[in-house]
Amino acid sequence: MKNWWKKYSALGLLGVGMLACHLPTVERFRPQDYINYQVGQYRIYEIEEAYYAVNEAPKIRHFQQKEATIALSQKETYQLIEIQIAERKDSSQPWQTVGYELLKWYPNKLLRQTTENVFQELVFPVQTALEWPYELWTSEPPRAQYNMLKTSYQVSAKNYEDCITVQLEDEASLLSLRRKFAVFAPHVGLIYRQNTDLSYCQSSADCIGKGQVESGYRIEKKLLVIGQD
Repeated sequence: MKNWWKKYSALGLLGVGMLACHLPTVERFRPQDYINYQVGQYRIYEIEEAYYAVNEAPKIRHFQQKEATIALSQKETYQLIEIQIAERKDSSQPWQTVGYELLKWYPNKLLRQTTENVFQELVFPVQTALEWPYELWTSEPPRAQYNMLKTSYQVSAKNYEDCITVQLEDEASLLSLRRKFAVFAPHVGLIYRQNTDLSYCQSSADCIGKGQVESGYRIEKKLLVIGQD
């Protein structure tokens, strides 16, 4: 009886091992690797905004934005991170405070709260193709999902490894381009964000398919530097 048990136990363990080889693996990501905030820490981003309207010249704006962590506090169910937002045209200009944001880090998600809106930036655990509601102030919020994990990404001539990408939209055609996503790097946080919603010219056969923008917007946010005061 004992030998019989040993024989079939060994076969059972072998079967489990073979099954595990065929199960999809989920790589583990530690939330604290992608949510990195300390009091006095700041991030400087370069932002380009372009707005297009029919029969009007595009309105393009370049500026820098500084996000400074001014307070951390532990609440009952989450950690509260308070961020001060400042802007300037370029490095030769002084910073001007333009607002504040709150980050609420729960065990299973990261919320970003602006003056008017709440975004569900990240959810945990991080898994490919995992979907969740992104804009929490609407009745039918757009869905976000992880579409690339542990990839490298280059921003402002610097290469970041082991990044995760949150995708909202990625639709391209002859008539429009809708691309919205954000990239987070370990021990840094957000390094790149793009919000693009463009409609191309379709008023004549000559302009269709030429990539001629008729209306919409494109906003890019690129990390320049992260530091500590």
